[in-house]
Amino acid sequence: MRKITIAIMLSMLFIISTFAGALHVKTNDDTQVNNENVTWMKTYAKEDSVVYLTSTQQTDDGGYVVIGDIGKSLSDTDIWLVKIDENGNKLWDKTFGEEDTEEHSLVVQQTSDGGYFVFGRIFFQEEYIPARLWLIKTDINGIEEWSKTYEAEGDSEVSDGYCQQTRDGGYIIATNIYESGEEARDAWLIKTDENGDIVWDKIFDKSKEDTFYSVRQTSDDGYILGGMNDGYIWLFKTDSNGNEIWDKTFSYPNYDRFLGGYVQQTSDGGYVVIGCIGKYISEISVDVDCWLIKTDSNGNKIWDKIFGGDGPDSALYVQQTDDNGYIITGCKYISLLNNPGDLWLIKTDSNGNKIWERTYGESGMYMETGTCVQQTHDGGYIVAGDELHIEGDTGTMKGLLIKTNENGKIRSISKQRYTNLLLVSFLKKIMQPFPLLTRLLEI
Repeated sequence: MRKITIAIMLSMLFIISTFAGALHVKTNDDTQVNNENVTWMKTYAKEDSVVYLTSTQQTDDGGYVVIGDIGKSLSDTDIWLVKIDENGNKLWDKTFGEEDTEEHSLVVQQTSDGGYFVFGRIFFQEEYIPARLWLIKTDINGIEEWSKTYEAEGDSEVSDGYCQQTRDGGYIIATNIYESGEEARDAWLIKTDENGDIVWDKIFDKSKEDTFYSVRQTSDDGYILGGMNDGYIWLFKTDSNGNEIWDKTFSYPNYDRFLGGYVQQTSDGGYVVIGCIGKYISEISVDVDCWLIKTDSNGNKIWDKIFGGDGPDSALYVQQTDDNGYIITGCKYISLLNNPGDLWLIKTDSNGNKIWERTYGESGMYMETGTCVQQTHDGGYIVAGDELHIEGDTGTMKGLLIKTNENGKIRSISKQRYTNLLLVSFLKKIMQPFPLLTRLLEI
């Protein structure tokens, strides 16, 4: 009986290993999979169109929702909502826009009911109609349920902003308003109900330039906002009704240019904010670096770190990670003449000390930029951005999405190899009573 069983198991081994060797899974060269992380790097393009991605989030089903812009040119775009699976394959997509308007995407997030909200900005071809913010609520399949626009009073314009769903099912929106042709800006905070109708709004005029770039609901049900105030990076804290509690501005010695203000509350009740700082070198050269700031719960700086080299490096997004460190994305300058820049990913510890950094991009006249990064359920990272290919006086732009492992790497193990490993793992389990056969599988 034992001889018969061994013969059967050997036959199974031969059949399954032959099948595994013949199996071919269609994929592109940048998709890599193993039993710990799924990793890949993909571009998303449409013929005769520009595509760039602005925001992404992992969804409850393990896939991702992505938002970006798509159109004939950078000044003729619609908002593009895309749902993809865990391997980066598109499941469905939706576009939002009108024929006589220009739409730009800003934020996408999955909502508490499993659907999505899409947040962006609308420009009108008629000069006398000011730009507006646009909030769209969809179901789980991207079908629009409702949409609302938000415009300033009179002839004032609204700038880019940020939006987050709040714990009561409504939304908090941060932006700024300005008169066309004027430098002065006021910060604008809007709270809506679950249908996008305004509950209250606040305008803050504390200096010549008050700009909100990001907003997050805090653990006390108030809000933390990041932006710019009179040329400096700005943190602004309110209560649950939008009333100011405190504000702080940040500068750095020997630097005279500041930009950014993406902020997130951290697990210790404080805040982390990312921005860019620069200094004048010459008429044709400016040194720009990434600036990471950690504060306590009252906005007092605990520490800060600068990352970058020679040339203009940028940082656009930061998120606290499960180990209480931070993940940052942006663009790292390479060379103006033959490789303008690569997408940049930086991982730090809880004190802002760099653990590793990675760059991703093509060689030659390509420029890749990261606009959003999120830690994924498996401990890796999903990064959204764009890839610009410069060809003489013109260029092409594609959306870029990268899934890495926990170390920011794209593993070099193919899907076919992964399938073989799964089969071997299965055979090891069923062959545990037969050590000789198990050792044969390890050869």
